Amino acid sequence: MAVRESVRIDLGKVDRLIEEQEAELEPKHRASIAYREIAERHVAGGVASSWQASPPHAIFIDRGDGSHIWDIDGNEYVDYHLGYGAMVVGHAHPAIVEAIQRQASRGTHFAQPTKHLDVIGENLAERFSLPLWRFCNSGTEATLEAARLMRAKTGRDLLIKIEGTYHGHHDSLMFSVIPDPDLMGPREYPFDEVKTGATLAYGGAVEAFGVVPDIVCLAKAIGGGTPCGAIGATEELFRLVVDGEYDMAGTFNGNPLTMAAMRATLTEVLTKDVYGTLNHLDGYLKERLSAVIERYRLPAYVTGGGAKGSVIYSPTPVREYRDSLAIDERITYLAWLFQQNGGVFKAPWSKQETWTLSVRHTDEDAQRYVDNLEAFAQAVTS
Repeated sequence: MAVRESVRIDLGKVDRLIEEQEAELEPKHRASIAYREIAERHVAGGVASSWQASPPHAIFIDRGDGSHIWDIDGNEYVDYHLGYGAMVVGHAHPAIVEAIQRQASRGTHFAQPTKHLDVIGENLAERFSLPLWRFCNSGTEATLEAARLMRAKTGRDLLIKIEGTYHGHHDSLMFSVIPDPDLMGPREYPFDEVKTGATLAYGGAVEAFGVVPDIVCLAKAIGGGTPCGAIGATEELFRLVVDGEYDMAGTFNGNPLTMAAMRATLTEVLTKDVYGTLNHLDGYLKERLSAVIERYRLPAYVTGGGAKGSVIYSPTPVREYRDSLAIDERITYLAWLFQQNGGVFKAPWSKQETWTLSVRHTDEDAQRYVDNLEAFAQAVTS
């Protein structure tokens, strides 16, 4: 719930605090900063993905275990980034490790189907109430295939997309991701399950909101950290594929390592009972973070569900992209710096990205997040 009476945050103070927090953070990452210079010799920008180079500098990770990760400088963090939400199972979960090791010893790629398909398909059909499934290697591939299948079925070219939202980096959807307010036109004339599928509830947004669509795109958390994606749809939509009128193909689709990890993730780790743990942690964070916000009268509120949540730095509820334009990114960046310096690893660009919880997070992990928010609140309101 939004705070009705809040303090006005001094942006000049925010700028000064950013300088202080960046100065505190940089010495902690000397090995990361030095290693990037080595990687830059033959890797464009010294990172594998442009988003990994977010300010103030890239942080190179050494290992992860459960809800914690360690960077190459030896710093330890509670991980709320979780690979942009992919690691809801936690890092190095024994069931996932065992499944991958067992399959690796039997072969890592055949470009042929393996005997994981029926179990995974049945599990996803139960979760999302859609009867037929195909598999791919990322959320981008899933939304690309979904867009192509819908166009093949309907004969229409135009797509309706959520404004200010990323749905994969292919031409059909790589627009209006962060639109310029001066160019995006009036509101009257300008959501997939890749991020919510296995994190919001056992059956994702389909279960949480009680709406069964014609087609669903999944990725991230269903693969236990392997490159994964899935498309579920009605028999009518998939009839084109089943009858051979439309090919949905890919060399690595249904890769045995991914399928082994996906099977373990869906049937051994992200079972119905663990969502009680995620809901408990969600409630723990909401209650304690909201108390901090009210105590310091921050212009902010807490939202979320299941494994996903966020502190939204707005005095009024944000319902769509345009509502978020008034949020000053210096405030969200400073909040990120306080978390990072306080031993909580979060996704950069915190105005857009939120936290993710894993089934291996604890109340103690959650309290570290709360303590860091309180330190931030004290600094900006003192």
